[in-house]
Amino acid sequence: MFKTNQPKETMTKKEIQELSKYLVEKTKGQFHYEEDYWKEFFSNSEVEKLEKKINVCMEDQNYNYFCKQLFNSFDNLYK
Repeated sequence: MFKTNQPKETMTKKEIQELSKYLVEKTKGQFHYEEDYWKEFFSNSEVEKLEKKINVCMEDQNYNYFCKQLFNSFDNLYK
């Protein structure tokens, strides 16, 4: 079986938590999924991968948890 670099269509809660923390830390608290300026903090190839993961997080079953984890990450950024 070959492994692909394409993100899965689902993500675990731990993966969502890690992604939200990474996005907030890497952008120094400037991440917002409705704005494009966060992309300046990443390479073009990484933006493509992150956008796919973010789209999975924006799905109905993940959306509330993703938002909650983003808020937690923002709160913990400068502790």
